[in-house]
Amino acid sequence: METTSETVDNRHLSLLKKKVEKTKHAPPSRRIQYDDPSAVAKLKKTQIVRKKTAERAVPLFSHLPQYEQESIFSRGFQRDASELHPAVIKLGLQYASDVISGASSRCLSLLDTLALVIESFSLSEILETRDYRRELDKYIRRNIQFLTDCRPLSISMGNCIRYIKSRISHLSPSIPEIENKSSLLKTIRSFREEKFERTEEMIAELGAKRIRDGDTILTLGRSSCVEEIFVKAKECGKDFHVIVLEARPRQEGLELCKNLIRVGVKTDYSSLFAASYYMRDVNLVLCGAEGLMSTGAVISGLGTACVALVAKEYHVPVMIASQTIKFSERGHLDAICFNEIGNPEELVDHDGSEWRIGKR
Repeated sequence: METTSETVDNRHLSLLKKKVEKTKHAPPSRRIQYDDPSAVAKLKKTQIVRKKTAERAVPLFSHLPQYEQESIFSRGFQRDASELHPAVIKLGLQYASDVISGASSRCLSLLDTLALVIESFSLSEILETRDYRRELDKYIRRNIQFLTDCRPLSISMGNCIRYIKSRISHLSPSIPEIENKSSLLKTIRSFREEKFERTEEMIAELGAKRIRDGDTILTLGRSSCVEEIFVKAKECGKDFHVIVLEARPRQEGLELCKNLIRVGVKTDYSSLFAASYYMRDVNLVLCGAEGLMSTGAVISGLGTACVALVAKEYHVPVMIASQTIKFSERGHLDAICFNEIGNPEELVDHDGSEWRIGKR
């Protein structure tokens, strides 16, 4: 006869096989459209942070979430937030206030925070008979919902969360909680090293080989992968010129420009509107990405499409540097069907109190 632990393992494996068969040929889940009242009502039930719908919503973007630009402290919570991990609350506030921005930085901070969440999670004495995997998944889901309320997840963050959840579902219920926890933490460390640290080193080496002496390279904004390529090429002793174009409002390219000058790279800094002026002398356009779709479309920072069109007109090749964690199975036809609406007041240098519609 089988022991109790063997029986549980066999049941666990059979359930996993059935789940895989069901989802093997299933299409990706459809993203919520905010012009669907029933879908929005269902979403509000799961939200933790209270949000106020924008009074002046743009009809063209009615399928995207449009909320009043308020701080999380002024919004408050519409559900009990006592079960949220303190590190998750801190991270959510940093996302909402753009203290942490950029797809790679947000994803790395998410992995570090999830490691703290998993390490601190433990079944209480009352719940000792509960399934560790199921309770941990519920706990992580609530914390992820808070981060989503603070700012929509990027493609790479969604991929990381799905991977970690899949590893949780593969844990064996017959193994002690301490061993499962240790296995998950080791998985997160390996995932971070494989998908980010090693990948960026490989991208830097491959990208540096594409740069030749005397090249003039144009980039937009700031990307960690692109910056690593430039630094690696300079370490290899190559002499090249970089033009950094900036798109408002965050001026991330200015930080890239300072870092390149610090390592000795000849760098020019200008506005996005000067793309056509500089393009006639450019040999290569090198940009980063927020995501790469299955159709070949690239999701990147504001102004990337404009730069790519100008490069096409001048017959200049465009190269995108990105980790595979940013790949998505979805398809994109334009930049309107799925996007993130920022704060329009960031385009104005002062507080905007006298520039609002209706005030004179």
